[in-house]
Amino acid sequence: MALLRVVAVKGETDSTSWELHPDESRRHGGRGAYVHRDLTCGGLAIQRRAFERALKIQGVLSGDLLMAALKQQSS
Repeated sequence: MALLRVVAVKGETDSTSWELHPDESRRHGGRGAYVHRDLTCGGLAIQRRAFERALKIQGVLSGDLLMAALKQQSS
């Protein structure tokens, strides 16, 4: 199973909020983290705050876009 690159993008409403974006093309700039293309794996990584550590982010991190992309790929 291939890995999915994930990058964090600053939220539009708040300077301390971040959103996880799947980077299918592996072209987004900045630090990236990798996760299996599986809902369970993505959910555990968010729950365990693995993305905050890997991407060295402080603040609120939303995984809604990432989970939606993983859900779409699994169906």
